[in-house]
Amino acid sequence: MDEVCLENEYARLLLSPLAGASLRSLRVVSSSGRTHELLVGGDGPHNPSVLPQGTGSFIMCPWPSNMLQGVLYANERTYKMPVNRPPNAIHGLTRDREWCVVDLQDTSARLTTELSDPWPFQGDVTLDVELRNRSLTMALSISAGKEHRFPVGVGWHPWFRPDLGDGRLQLHMPGQLSVWEIEQHATGCSIEIEDHLNLLDKTVPLFGEFNHCFDVQTDYPVNISWPGSLDLQMWSSNNVSKVVVYTPEHAVCVEPVSCTVDAFRLDSQGVSNTGTVYVDGDHPFSAWTRWEWQ
Repeated sequence: MDEVCLENEYARLLLSPLAGASLRSLRVVSSSGRTHELLVGGDGPHNPSVLPQGTGSFIMCPWPSNMLQGVLYANERTYKMPVNRPPNAIHGLTRDREWCVVDLQDTSARLTTELSDPWPFQGDVTLDVELRNRSLTMALSISAGKEHRFPVGVGWHPWFRPDLGDGRLQLHMPGQLSVWEIEQHATGCSIEIEDHLNLLDKTVPLFGEFNHCFDVQTDYPVNISWPGSLDLQMWSSNNVSKVVVYTPEHAVCVEPVSCTVDAFRLDSQGVSNTGTVYVDGDHPFSAWTRWEWQ
């Protein structure tokens, strides 16, 4: 199937199974009755086989963010992953994979794909997507083959439009706890939240200002607002307790993730709170994010 369309009276979204089950368009109706496209590149036709860089929203699996020099640390061994953003391997392996649609309804869909070479372990990934009233829920689950055990991390990477026509996007994270230090690579240390990194108050994230991973309390939503247009709350499961904020020139990326940058390496070095989780044949992993708008 080339394209999946889900629709209710408050939203219409398009998914591309051939391009990593990526979210290509998310058009939502605000409480004032206006319709807004939230994602960069969401308007117009899409090539269902290719997700252009910097558009839509894609899944990061089985790791989000950077993996230094493509070195995977797992089970006290190291493996080499493809370096796709020199000198690092970035955002996992499923972004360019074909996913299979196994169930499709008017407002929900289930898609699956396999973890396979170059990933050294056997596993399966399932994505469940559902529209319900003014909300979109995306849930991921990862299971391992019977004889396999491996670390996992997941995330969602939306490229939100910085302006919907009435004012630049504002970001507010009332559950913000700390920020991870990233120099040439992730150090595993937390650093003091300086003024420009303080998202406890509503902030306008400017171009080039953010490329940071925050620890957050999931009892609180991440609040994204376009003044005069729309308010969006991003809720996530308890194990999605980190948020990457990235501000390229053309978008604002607010990425709910289950682990920090280069988490598997840091975990192998004894760093705590990285978010690294191991799955095996008896212990799958599941996580979700839910976006609600008004």
